[in-house]
Amino acid sequence: MAFGDIIRFAASPSTEPRGIGGDANTIWHNDYNLDRIYELSTVDFSVVSFAAAPGFNPMGIGGDANTIWHNDHNLARIYELSTVDFSVVSFAASPSINPSGIGGDANTIWHCDYNLDRIYELSTVDFSIVSFAASPSILPSGIGGDANTIWHCDTNIDRIYELSTADFSVVRFVASPSTDPWGIGGDANTIWHNDLTPDRGYRLSTGADKSWNIGKTVMSLA
Repeated sequence: MAFGDIIRFAASPSTEPRGIGGDANTIWHNDYNLDRIYELSTVDFSVVSFAAAPGFNPMGIGGDANTIWHNDHNLARIYELSTVDFSVVSFAASPSINPSGIGGDANTIWHCDYNLDRIYELSTVDFSIVSFAASPSILPSGIGGDANTIWHCDTNIDRIYELSTADFSVVRFVASPSTDPWGIGGDANTIWHNDLTPDRGYRLSTGADKSWNIGKTVMSLA
């Protein structure tokens, strides 16, 4: 399968899915409308657990099986949340006044801003800026990945990008399967992605999904 091809999709449990991330074995997700944080099944996107978000407008979420990074648009805050009950471990002000996405892993935080159109690497200790650069996107709406990988999406021109972890330059890009993409994450071998209309979650190909090449089947679990 090619980069960005749909491996499978299903309806989101969220009425306004904004953030999604995690790794091959974990999906973290949030709902901007109901102010909820979810863990979803990687098989069919059903709800494993959920709790109230710590803020009023949960926008981005990511991390890995042992870590959750989260940002709230209205409060312009970044949080580390507990993977057990989604309670707040720590928080600080976002460097962005309009934080739109966050992701990474236990040792890395990627963050984006849809007002200034910036990509950041943040410290996992205090959420301070490690580095930043202009986003290739006109309206960056999601970011995720791991220490060696950045996935990024644009809700204005409906694109998905892989970015360089060194300078945030574009490695490659492809059209999103969504006409209203918001939220992206995963790891080097996995891409989770959201569609605001019609409220779907996707697993997309990284272009190296060898086990999915036979028949190139797109599977709907909706």
